[in-house]
Amino acid sequence: WNEAGMAALIDADMTVARFNFAHGDHAAHQEVLDRFRKVTGDKGAACASLMDTSGPDIHTAMLRGSQLMMEAAHSITIEAVGDRDDKFE
Repeated sequence: WNEAGMAALIDADMTVARFNFAHGDHAAHQEVLDRFRKVTGDKGAACASLMDTSGPDIHTAMLRGSQLMMEAAHSITIEAVGDRDDKFE
């Protein structure tokens, strides 16, 4: 997402730029948005920004190497383990 690349997309009639914010950190996302706003401002372009943020995730790392068979009418328990997802058994 450098300025030249953004400018080329705008010149090719891009009207909406979708940013995938599901990964990375806030500082990096802000840098990209600031660059995008600069390019659109310099060009006087009307181009919207669509911010695709991360939704809820279900990590299944603890199932690596095994299988989970799910059947109708059976229940499962999902536990939020936060930063312990690599230690949960």
